Amino acid sequence: MTKIFLSYRREDSADVVGRIFDHLEHRFGRDRLFLDVDAIRFGEDFRHRIGEALDQTGVLLAIIGDRWLDASDEAQPMGPRRLDDPNDYVRIEISSALERGITVVPVLVGKARMPHVAQLPVHLAELSYRNAAEVRSGRDFSYHVNRLIEEIADLLAAPKKQGSSQRRLSAPTRLSITFNTLEDSPESLIGAQLSAFVIARLLAAGGSGIAYVGQNPRTGQYVCVKVSLPVLSDMEGIRRALSRGIRGLVALNHPHIVRVHEFDGLELADAQSFYVVMDYVEGVSLDRWAAALGHDRDGLRAFLRIGFLIARALEAAHSCRYLDDAGFETVGVMHGDVKPGNVLVRADGTPALMDFMMVDVHRALDPAVRERLAARGDVITAVFGTPGFMAPEQESEGIVTVRTDVYGLGATLRAAAGQLSLPADMTLLLGRMTGPVDGRPHDMGEVARLLSDVAGREGLDSEEMKREQPPAEQRVHGFLSTVASLFVRRPSISRSHDPIVRPHMKG
Repeated sequence: MTKIFLSYRREDSADVVGRIFDHLEHRFGRDRLFLDVDAIRFGEDFRHRIGEALDQTGVLLAIIGDRWLDASDEAQPMGPRRLDDPNDYVRIEISSALERGITVVPVLVGKARMPHVAQLPVHLAELSYRNAAEVRSGRDFSYHVNRLIEEIADLLAAPKKQGSSQRRLSAPTRLSITFNTLEDSPESLIGAQLSAFVIARLLAAGGSGIAYVGQNPRTGQYVCVKVSLPVLSDMEGIRRALSRGIRGLVALNHPHIVRVHEFDGLELADAQSFYVVMDYVEGVSLDRWAAALGHDRDGLRAFLRIGFLIARALEAAHSCRYLDDAGFETVGVMHGDVKPGNVLVRADGTPALMDFMMVDVHRALDPAVRERLAARGDVITAVFGTPGFMAPEQESEGIVTVRTDVYGLGATLRAAAGQLSLPADMTLLLGRMTGPVDGRPHDMGEVARLLSDVAGREGLDSEEMKREQPPAEQRVHGFLSTVASLFVRRPSISRSHDPIVRPHMKG
């Protein structure tokens, strides 16, 4: 039986929702309505119950009142918005419905106005483009609610397209330009519109795609828009891979990880691709930044600090908790391609780590694209990663774990250090990070602590590191342990202990 799902905030619109529910019940019957107050039993896991209800839902009404957008936790009235919390039930309900292809109707009550896309979390951005119904209190209430009921009846009576109940990528953006033209002249995309953003200028071309600066003409917001190289036909597989990573990074919202806003398919005249919209970060690549450092103690202090901050950002990504499409808690987002070019350094010397979530995308590159890149001298491997920064087991087995990211960070710091004169124990640490898997630091938390320890012994610690440092006698012990680890083989540790990203597609 196709149901009507009412999504709302109790403190925002409970009174008017009750009136709307009564009218819907009179027309459709209680069995066809899902209202969490009545439909979820005490002690029941609301995530699973919501998922079950959405499996039977044909129309979801997103009831938006005056406090819907900015509501915060009652215990923290000046705290963050509940809508930015990945565990917020309203966010789960609406984002899950959008992912499943369910018809979502915003219903404006009170004095509410439709939120702008820039005001919504990335997983709710699509809601801002849905035509809204207004059900205002007053003498016109019955007219508005009856009009809504007739629209719902029409929607439920309309035949569903085959497969519409599956989570699918929205219709891709279509451009008449060919990818060959775009590759030869990437500036030819300037002026085109992708989602809410107009391409303003070229940033860079190469690697896995072409990066542009885009601007929202309505808000003036600048973003980075990255257009991928052509991929194979499994856009749904790519969508699922990106969706998982975006959910984790949005839930994390880390200051040293570039925030992703949205992604979508892109159909060109001779190929299919996709684009990702992310924060535009002013900065230079890690290797360029490090090359400009002075070969003195200040330069070394800045280098140790940025290595520490990158390790902490990766640790946060590896341990972040978020809800997947079905509402189940998932832990960890791996990177898989840590290298100097994927770390931007801002003017204040803080890093911004980018290009998470590209595991399946690189494996899905069109073979013809691989051949063309290889012919012009670009190194393209059969597995995801960059030669020189990719752990041996990643290159041979195609898996990405916490410890392959540890390897990538070690190789990145070693390459970026260039002519800097590193302390002996820093050189030993980088050797451990890029050595055999069972001798590497167990996770990024250990890497950050060891970097802090090195800086403390050298008197080069930053404010961020000082909180990490043990007493002096423990620093000496840590140094001796680092040296000993190079000569004493540790017991083998099963990779099953690390979160693993395995290939979903052959590349």
